[in-house]
Amino acid sequence: MKKSWVFLFLIFFSASAVAFPASLDVEDRSASPEDPAVFYVDIQNNMSQSGTFEVGSFTPKPSWFYVESSRSLEPGENHSFKITVSPGEYALDQSYSFTLYPRSSIAQHSHQIKTSFRVDRDRKIILEDTNLNRTAYDPGETVRGEAKIRSISSSLLRDYKLRAGYENHSTEKTSSPILPGGTRTLSFQLPVENDAEPDRKTLNTSLILQGEKVEKASTDFTIGEILKIKRNTSSTNNLATITGTVTVQNQGNSPINHTLNRSVPSYLTPITGFNREPNRQKEEASKTVYYFTEQLQPGESFTVQRQTNYWMPATALLGIIIALAGLRKLRNTVKIRKKAEKTAGGLKISIEVENISDRTFRDVKVEDFVPDIASVDKNFEMASPTVRETNDGTKLTWGLKDLEPGDQRVLQYTIRPKVEVEGGVELPKAELKEGEKLLKKTGQFTTEFNP
Repeated sequence: MKKSWVFLFLIFFSASAVAFPASLDVEDRSASPEDPAVFYVDIQNNMSQSGTFEVGSFTPKPSWFYVESSRSLEPGENHSFKITVSPGEYALDQSYSFTLYPRSSIAQHSHQIKTSFRVDRDRKIILEDTNLNRTAYDPGETVRGEAKIRSISSSLLRDYKLRAGYENHSTEKTSSPILPGGTRTLSFQLPVENDAEPDRKTLNTSLILQGEKVEKASTDFTIGEILKIKRNTSSTNNLATITGTVTVQNQGNSPINHTLNRSVPSYLTPITGFNREPNRQKEEASKTVYYFTEQLQPGESFTVQRQTNYWMPATALLGIIIALAGLRKLRNTVKIRKKAEKTAGGLKISIEVENISDRTFRDVKVEDFVPDIASVDKNFEMASPTVRETNDGTKLTWGLKDLEPGDQRVLQYTIRPKVEVEGGVELPKAELKEGEKLLKKTGQFTTEFNP
């Protein structure tokens, strides 16, 4: 609060001394770094000659004072010398005494005026400085800093704390009481998240005194950009199919436009496929290169899977082998067929043999059997077989010797049923042999069977 005080000091000297009147006018006794205290010293030259007048001062804080410079005054002239007091930033909240000395070049003695001013602060503690160990950090690192605080109270300062933080991270620190004008340096640490994105951050620090925020400051730091791509590669082989998988993950903190390329030898291109369409492909010497591009946010990944199906050519090859084997089998086989025809003399049995291969079969013979429910007519119209009677029936054997490619043989004989079999009878199969090696049998068939 501004106060106006007028102090009139009239100093009388001895009869032999020359005196001049001087008085103090107080405009504002309260001072702060932002608003100085203001005083005036009023001086009158009451002497018969002109002279130089000035105001000196004695104070423990001379740097805070500004005193108007000396001035020449004519006889009878008055002047008010202005004195301002601007305390420093760290001035304590208390009263200070000082002395002013009005004097003149034409006077033998000077005046002495004692007075005081008071430093009034709106707070008792200040945040003098805040420093970080670095100005840039990577994700996963720790922000380390310290704050220097100073007491500007005239008494012991207690119950204070420092709060530091940015976004959703904060910490509080405290320490022992501080003497008037004393300082404390408090250290703090704050984490940077592993997935923090590159950005400029503002660290806010504040001083809390007796539960009330009295001082605050801020400083900036940056979170750097991390460009990191991780690839995981795996493969499986189950003989018929080989699968190769590549997974790409953005482990940085910034979006990345990443391209993965996969090369396939030209001879494997027809049997190789991918789980996704490539963005482009390029033909190079003896291979094809496929390019897969993906925009990845931090933490995102994409997978490219290549599958080579060896079963496809293997199946085709197997098919060819089977076809060739079948063809070879067809080219290395003979046909034999047995049929029956009812005649007046009984059942005429015909056996047809044909070599449909490209080879000659040696020592070929045909064997057939007639059950004892029928008799065999021994008058054979064509080639005669060897006939051998058994307990179960009659065995017939024809020796055909060599069977050249394209050769055909027709063998016939007649049987007469001894009994009637309702529903017909199933005749045994005839066998074609090369030596003792069975080449083929006829199919089974049923025919009417009655005497």
